[in-house]
Amino acid sequence: EEGHSSGQYLLAQMYANGEGVTQDLHQAGSWYQKAAQGGLPEAQFTLGMMFQFGSGGNINLTKAIDWYQKAADQGYAPAQLNLANLLKQPNTPYFDQIGAYKWYSLVLRFDLGSPRRIALPERRKLEKIMSQQDIETAERLAREWTFPPQ
Repeated sequence: EEGHSSGQYLLAQMYANGEGVTQDLHQAGSWYQKAAQGGLPEAQFTLGMMFQFGSGGNINLTKAIDWYQKAADQGYAPAQLNLANLLKQPNTPYFDQIGAYKWYSLVLRFDLGSPRRIALPERRKLEKIMSQQDIETAERLAREWTFPPQ
């Protein structure tokens, strides 16, 4: 309650999983929101997932993308991966192949875990359908990306 983001995140996980408390996704969402607003990328990512999949409420892809973006901007690879996966979806208002390619490239550059193993084949799929000019633009954006964003 005093604004400690990590504590808020851990409490949210307890409510989400019913650990020591009655499982309550609405209460979990409220604590994730507080931790996310405090700048904790893990909470921003988790809140993005809740909005993407409708956990504890309705699906809201706009909010999911916003929260993934906040965590991705902090270098949080799972959020970068999920953001790229949403941006590559054709026939959506979020469709942005260049942005997706950029985020996949950043995952490949900075992450050594599971997100990396997913990002590589997804980026290769994009390479097959993107123009060389768009790929070069995405690669330039990835090279120019800094943490924290400027």
